[in-house]
Amino acid sequence: MALRVAKAYRTVSTNDILVVAGMVPVHLKAMEQQCKFKALKEGSIVEKGMLRVSTYRKWQSLWNSTKTGIWTKRLIGDVRKWIDRRFGETDFNLSQMLTGHGCFGYYLHKYKKRDDPACVDCGSPMDDVEHTLFRCDRWW
Repeated sequence: MALRVAKAYRTVSTNDILVVAGMVPVHLKAMEQQCKFKALKEGSIVEKGMLRVSTYRKWQSLWNSTKTGIWTKRLIGDVRKWIDRRFGETDFNLSQMLTGHGCFGYYLHKYKKRDDPACVDCGSPMDDVEHTLFRCDRWW
Protein backbone atom coordinates (compact mmCIF):
# COMPACT_ATOMS: atom_id res chain seq x y z
CA MET A 1 0.00 0.00 0.00
CA ALA A 2 2.88 2.38 0.80
CA LEU A 3 4.21 1.97 -2.74
CA ARG A 4 0.88 3.22 -4.08
CA VAL A 5 0.66 6.08 -1.60
CA ALA A 6 4.14 7.36 -2.50
CA LYS A 7 3.82 6.35 -6.18
CA ALA A 8 7.18 4.56 -6.06
CA TYR A 9 8.79 1.66 -7.86
CA ARG A 10 8.33 -1.80 -6.34
CA THR A 11 12.10 -2.19 -5.91
CA VAL A 12 12.15 0.33 -3.02
CA SER A 13 12.77 -1.33 0.33
CA THR A 14 9.92 -1.58 2.83
CA ASN A 15 11.64 0.59 5.44
CA ASP A 16 12.31 3.34 2.91
CA ILE A 17 8.86 3.47 1.41
CA LEU A 18 7.12 3.46 4.78
CA VAL A 19 9.11 6.54 5.79
CA VAL A 20 8.59 8.32 2.46
CA ALA A 21 4.85 7.55 2.51
CA GLY A 22 4.58 8.50 6.18
CA MET A 23 3.00 5.21 7.17
CA VAL A 24 3.86 3.78 10.60
CA PRO A 25 5.02 0.15 10.27
CA VAL A 26 2.15 -2.19 11.09
CA HIS A 27 3.98 -4.02 13.87
CA LEU A 28 4.66 -0.72 15.66
CA LYS A 29 1.06 0.38 15.19
CA ALA A 30 -0.10 -2.96 16.62
CA MET A 31 2.18 -2.54 19.65
CA GLU A 32 0.74 0.95 20.18
CA GLN A 33 -2.81 -0.41 20.07
CA GLN A 34 -1.86 -3.25 22.42
CA CYS A 35 -0.51 -0.78 25.00
CA LYS A 36 -3.68 1.30 24.67
CA PHE A 37 -5.87 -1.78 25.15
CA LYS A 38 -3.89 -2.99 28.19
CA ALA A 39 -4.13 0.41 29.82
CA LEU A 40 -7.88 0.59 29.25
CA LYS A 41 -8.31 -2.93 30.62
CA GLU A 42 -6.37 -2.04 33.77
CA GLY A 43 -8.40 1.14 34.17
CA SER A 44 -5.45 3.51 33.81
CA ILE A 45 -5.53 6.63 31.67
CA VAL A 46 -3.26 6.67 28.66
CA GLU A 47 -2.55 9.77 26.67
CA LYS A 48 -2.67 9.09 22.94
CA GLY A 49 0.15 11.56 22.31
CA MET A 50 2.47 9.72 24.66
CA LEU A 51 1.81 6.43 22.91
CA ARG A 52 2.53 8.04 19.55
CA VAL A 53 5.79 9.56 20.83
CA SER A 54 6.85 6.10 21.98
CA THR A 55 5.94 4.67 18.58
CA TYR A 56 7.97 7.36 16.79
CA ARG A 57 10.93 6.65 19.06
CA LYS A 58 10.79 2.93 18.20
CA TRP A 59 10.38 3.73 14.50
CA GLN A 60 13.39 6.08 14.61
CA SER A 61 15.46 3.34 16.23
CA LEU A 62 14.39 0.92 13.49
CA TRP A 63 15.16 3.55 10.82
CA ASN A 64 18.63 4.22 12.26
CA SER A 65 19.51 0.52 12.33
CA THR A 66 18.33 -0.40 8.83
CA LYS A 67 21.02 -1.31 6.31
CA THR A 68 18.98 -0.41 3.22
CA GLY A 69 18.12 2.99 1.83
CA ILE A 70 21.33 4.84 2.61
CA TRP A 71 20.38 7.67 0.24
CA THR A 72 16.90 8.03 1.72
CA LYS A 73 18.36 7.98 5.21
CA ARG A 74 20.72 10.81 4.25
CA LEU A 75 17.80 12.94 3.11
CA ILE A 76 15.30 11.97 5.81
CA GLY A 77 17.29 11.53 9.00
CA ASP A 78 14.51 12.27 11.47
CA VAL A 79 11.32 10.29 10.88
CA ARG A 80 9.17 12.45 13.14
CA LYS A 81 10.18 15.71 11.44
CA TRP A 82 9.34 14.18 8.06
CA ILE A 83 5.96 12.83 9.21
CA ASP A 84 4.98 16.01 11.08
CA ARG A 85 5.82 18.39 8.22
CA ARG A 86 2.96 20.68 7.33
CA PHE A 87 3.58 20.90 3.60
CA GLY A 88 4.29 18.80 0.55
CA GLU A 89 2.82 15.66 -0.93
CA THR A 90 4.86 12.76 -2.19
CA ASP A 91 4.41 12.08 -5.87
CA PHE A 92 6.16 9.97 -8.48
CA ASN A 93 9.04 12.41 -9.08
CA LEU A 94 9.69 13.17 -5.41
CA SER A 95 9.64 9.46 -4.56
CA GLN A 96 12.28 8.85 -7.24
CA MET A 97 14.49 11.57 -5.81
CA LEU A 98 14.05 10.45 -2.20
CA THR A 99 14.68 6.76 -2.89
CA GLY A 100 17.09 6.81 -5.83
CA HIS A 101 14.85 4.33 -7.64
CA GLY A 102 13.79 5.85 -10.91
CA CYS A 103 14.88 7.20 -14.26
CA PHE A 104 18.58 7.37 -13.46
CA GLY A 105 21.25 5.71 -15.59
CA TYR A 106 22.65 3.77 -12.64
CA TYR A 107 19.25 2.38 -11.65
CA LEU A 108 18.24 1.52 -15.22
CA HIS A 109 21.61 -0.15 -15.85
CA LYS A 110 21.31 -2.14 -12.61
CA TYR A 111 18.00 -3.61 -13.79
CA LYS A 112 19.29 -4.14 -17.34
CA LYS A 113 17.07 -1.50 -18.94
CA ARG A 114 20.10 0.43 -20.27
CA ASP A 115 23.50 -0.64 -21.54
CA ASP A 116 25.55 1.70 -19.35
CA PRO A 117 25.06 3.87 -16.25
CA ALA A 118 26.37 7.06 -17.90
CA CYS A 119 24.43 10.32 -17.98
CA VAL A 120 22.89 10.96 -21.39
CA ASP A 121 22.90 14.73 -20.82
CA CYS A 122 26.44 15.54 -19.68
CA GLY A 123 28.32 12.29 -20.32
CA SER A 124 29.27 11.68 -16.67
CA PRO A 125 30.18 8.01 -16.17
CA MET A 126 27.66 7.59 -13.32
CA ASP A 127 24.11 8.94 -13.52
CA ASP A 128 22.62 8.36 -10.09
CA VAL A 129 20.24 10.50 -8.05
CA GLU A 130 23.06 12.48 -6.42
CA HIS A 131 24.53 13.28 -9.84
CA THR A 132 21.12 14.38 -11.15
CA LEU A 133 20.36 16.61 -8.17
CA PHE A 134 23.74 18.18 -7.51
CA ARG A 135 26.17 17.74 -10.40
CA CYS A 136 24.52 17.44 -13.81
CA ASP A 137 24.78 20.62 -15.92
CA ARG A 138 21.37 20.02 -17.46
CA TRP A 139 19.57 20.90 -14.23
CA TRP A 140 21.36 24.18 -13.53
